[in-house]
Amino acid sequence: MAAAATSGLDTVNFASVAKILNGSSDLSLGDVLAKLAEPADEKQPTVSAMPTAVALSEDVQRALELLPVVFGQVKTPASRRVLNQSELAKFADEKTIIDTIQKALKARLAEMTATISVHFDVAAEKSGKAKKSTPRDGNGHYQIAVPGSPEEAPISDRASTWFRQRVSDKTVFVQDLLEKALLDGKITRADYLAVTEPVKGRVVSEEKINKLFLSAKGRDRAQKVIKVAGKVVRGTNSIHLRNN
Repeated sequence: MAAAATSGLDTVNFASVAKILNGSSDLSLGDVLAKLAEPADEKQPTVSAMPTAVALSEDVQRALELLPVVFGQVKTPASRRVLNQSELAKFADEKTIIDTIQKALKARLAEMTATISVHFDVAAEKSGKAKKSTPRDGNGHYQIAVPGSPEEAPISDRASTWFRQRVSDKTVFVQDLLEKALLDGKITRADYLAVTEPVKGRVVSEEKINKLFLSAKGRDRAQKVIKVAGKVVRGTNSIHLRNN
């Protein structure tokens, strides 16, 4: 599921960022920025729709019929040796069958995942948890779940539960944006060197930005870098089946 970039870093309260970082060694600069960033004023994707149904083609049905025949027909040699032509050919047949089935299974799992996520979307609409302003991912699925507290859909006649969880938003620092800011004169060469490392050229380093930010003399410079090169990426949803 696609993640959408936001642009709330230009209004972050940096005094609050510093206070949180100084009080905790477990959080990174990127974590704190993502938590305090304001939601971007961005166009919402269309509300999720049902996925296209995946059909079981004749090729896949034939592959399923042949799988018990070809699976493991070549026994792994007990010691290292060159395989003969018959073994190479049989391995090729087996791989072709497995690849065909895996491709179909992958498509079907994607269809199931999207359908279950639509279930959660509709349930959220009916319960009033989802509103027009509720953030949605690139596929139009609501991003309601709080990281660590997933949405749940128990299956009544068995000890299993579907759940939709969401990973935390994160901040990334984009090399191209940093380079552009340097060319546009938004940061100085000294700023650029202070937040990059010499790895096949210069590469932006969150660790160096963090170090600059936490230094009394460097905080203003670090804030400039954060505003021009930082992006908050919204956390993505994922669907899971849990046996209770």
